[in-house]
Amino acid sequence: MFQVIPQDRTRFWKHVVKSSQGCWVWNLTLDEDGYGRFRLGTKRWYAHILSHEMEVGPIPEGWHVDHRCRNRACVRPDHLEAVTAHVNTMRGIGPTARNARKTHCNRGHEYTEANTIWKGDRRNCRACRAEDRALEKREVKVAKRTVRKEKPSVAVLRKHRLRGMSWREIGLEYGVSDTAARKWGSQMGVG
Repeated sequence: MFQVIPQDRTRFWKHVVKSSQGCWVWNLTLDEDGYGRFRLGTKRWYAHILSHEMEVGPIPEGWHVDHRCRNRACVRPDHLEAVTAHVNTMRGIGPTARNARKTHCNRGHEYTEANTIWKGDRRNCRACRAEDRALEKREVKVAKRTVRKEKPSVAVLRKHRLRGMSWREIGLEYGVSDTAARKWGSQMGVG
């Protein structure tokens, strides 16, 4: 990958500060993402990659160097590990990793083998899908009834909300949009 001469190695390590938390922090140029940068010859390298290559060994083709300490400015060799791109992503804090760690969908259904539908690398909740299809069927039935009911009373509207009906369901019941139903609730002081 590159040839490091003793002068470069000395120059590299003089830009490292050993912190009390255990990290060896890069004290020279950091990029906009917080990774250390170091010029070797005519090329700029990531400091953590140079540290790993100099002290641990070569990084397999296509692999990444993961900061096990989660500190991007750290160049301490035993805080760095060569891993696949997938492992590096899953260990991170980005949306892909956060979503992969979720055990329940946004509506609270558990992701079990029986309740999970996979489309490529994306998962969907089977229970939510069934609920959505049932609601769509009700919407079609309501749409076929083109007669609009009169605006409900405050008591009826409160009863619907206490039963757990959403504004969308109330709107469907009365042949209006969920926005119109929500507006009724606002006008009548029903949340």
